[in-house]
Amino acid sequence: TDGAIHLFDSSEADNFGTAFTIMAWFNSESTSGDTAARIFSRDCSDYYCIRINQGTAYPQALYINYDGDSGSAISATVSSGWHHIAISWDTVNNDINVYVDGNLSNIFTYSMFDATTRDLVAGANSETTPLPSTNPFAGKIDEIRIYNSELSQTQIIDAMQSGIRKYD
Repeated sequence: TDGAIHLFDSSEADNFGTAFTIMAWFNSESTSGDTAARIFSRDCSDYYCIRINQGTAYPQALYINYDGDSGSAISATVSSGWHHIAISWDTVNNDINVYVDGNLSNIFTYSMFDATTRDLVAGANSETTPLPSTNPFAGKIDEIRIYNSELSQTQIIDAMQSGIRKYD
């Protein structure tokens, strides 16, 4: 589908609790797109989002915003083609574990998320209404999965390699 995908409204997303995992396959198809294109967004300035710089040649940089920060670079970059991203919140250590293509790329520490009334959206910025239209992701996002628990690297790889296929 073209455009943003509304995944959960704010009250539903609040029910994830403090331990959860979000993952998806994505294929960035632009080198002249938005420099802060959203893969996932739930109020990027106060809560969390995963974004990619689609305004540059491959490999493209990935970023995470969380806990009101201005954005932190994810150490992995992505070439053209399909890639898998998973973000798992560890409530015991207050860590956010970021996996790219099944590999642990970064661990970020957070204190707690600021309050938000924003929905969870894939493919655009959740801070605009009606349905988000800013910071569009140019490409495909597939097999979005959300778990109400923190998944380990082994569980993420198992889910990544499960029978569901990614399609061009």
